[in-house]
Amino acid sequence: MTLQCRRAGMKIVVIIIGALLLSEAVLAGLDQKQQGHNAATAAKAGAKECEPTPEAVRGKELYLQNCARCHGGDGRGDTPLGKRLQASDLTDPTWQWETSDQRIAEIITNGEERMPAFGRKLSVEDVALVVAHVRTLRAKRPHATASNQE
Repeated sequence: MTLQCRRAGMKIVVIIIGALLLSEAVLAGLDQKQQGHNAATAAKAGAKECEPTPEAVRGKELYLQNCARCHGGDGRGDTPLGKRLQASDLTDPTWQWETSDQRIAEIITNGEERMPAFGRKLSVEDVALVVAHVRTLRAKRPHATASNQE
C-alpha cells in the first residue's frame, strides 16, 4: 500500500471517530435536555410526594411514642429532657453518615450511656421500622454556622 493510500485510510478512520464522538455528544445533550424536561414537567404538574407506606407510618408512630420525648418529633434532641440528657441530634448529617442501620438498631435495642434499652418493649420488626424512620430525619440542608451567616 502506498503512503497516499495509508493517509486516505487514516483520514477515513479519523472522520469515523469524529462522527462517533459527535453523535455521542449530541445524544448526551438530548438525554440531559429530556431529563430537564421531565423535571420541569413534574414541577409544573405540581407533583405530589408519594403517600407514605404503612411501614413508614408505623415507624413514625413508634418513634413518636418511644423516642420523641428525648429526641423530639424532628429528631434534633432539643426537648427539655433531651437537652438534660444530651440526646443525639438524629438529623446531624455526620451522625447519619457515620452510623449504620445495624448500629442504630443495637442502640435502640440495648441502650447506650444515658439512653435506655427498648429491646423488651419493641420487637425486632418494630426496631427496624424506627430505624427506617430515623433515616428520614436527616437534615435537608446543613445547619447555619457563624461563618456561613456572614
